[in-house]
Amino acid sequence: MTLCVSIIIPTYNRAHLIGATLDSVLAQTYSQWECIVVDDGSMDATSERVMPYIYNDSRFQFLVRPDSRKKGSAASRNIGFEACKGDLIYWLDSDDLLVPNAFETYIQAMNEECDAVVARVTQTDLATGEPIKLNTIQSGNLLEDYYAGKVTFYVCGPLWKRAFLEKQQQLFDESLSILIDWDFTMRMLYQHPNLIYLEESLVYYRQHAGSLKTNIIQLHPEKLEAAFGIRKKHLTLIQEKKIGNVASFRKHFRDLLLQILRFTLEQKNSAMQIKYFKAVVREDVILCDFLHLGTTVFGFLVFKISGRGYRWLR
Repeated sequence: MTLCVSIIIPTYNRAHLIGATLDSVLAQTYSQWECIVVDDGSMDATSERVMPYIYNDSRFQFLVRPDSRKKGSAASRNIGFEACKGDLIYWLDSDDLLVPNAFETYIQAMNEECDAVVARVTQTDLATGEPIKLNTIQSGNLLEDYYAGKVTFYVCGPLWKRAFLEKQQQLFDESLSILIDWDFTMRMLYQHPNLIYLEESLVYYRQHAGSLKTNIIQLHPEKLEAAFGIRKKHLTLIQEKKIGNVASFRKHFRDLLLQILRFTLEQKNSAMQIKYFKAVVREDVILCDFLHLGTTVFGFLVFKISGRGYRWLR
């Protein structure tokens, strides 16, 4: 039986980029696919850019997020999933590019037992086309390393079986404004999916000024707070589910807090400095890591007095 791939593309103000993305879909050597573009309320000519594809190829569809759904990529991805008919589900961003044999390669690797095939992703510079980095997708301790950021799939790395996704209580969390893809993947990994890995890179993940591919400590304070809350939420879930070595997850969480603390010190944001200093101290106490607690307190006090002391906050 020939399997149909549903390609779901959320988009917002990508008139200048989405054409190349759709061209990369059209160029696929595997022809059994449908492509659903979900517009999140674009203010530019995105819809006009997409319409020729709709008119010329019935495999393309164009949907608009209704006002009853919260704005954001999470709702757009969920809307696409609700509308799609394929056996296999693939989420692609509207500024990224598939290699021509992407789905042919995915499907050749798939078997009856697997829940998803995960390929590597090449992050590239949009302006120059030069590769920036290739992600790591395998680990002997997948969930912990995904939480720590040592492993990442990106949303466009896995090709999922619909049957696995339909068993989940929730796909993309529409209440989130940041770390939406990370949150989704963590929750899928809690279900212990049977994964097949491809070392081959099948998509170019293009980095540009308007993209959200950034380090979390570079975020606006409100986004920083949201990212902190999401990481904390998952740490609580991991504790409740008794997944792996909880102390190791806590250490990764503390390391993130230290990064944020250093950032708040650089930005001279006194209120946030105190909040994240207290959060680091709390984690040190829970971990009974009193040596680290001592160096953290010393480094923080030295910095507050002299403006120096970063080497102690690590």
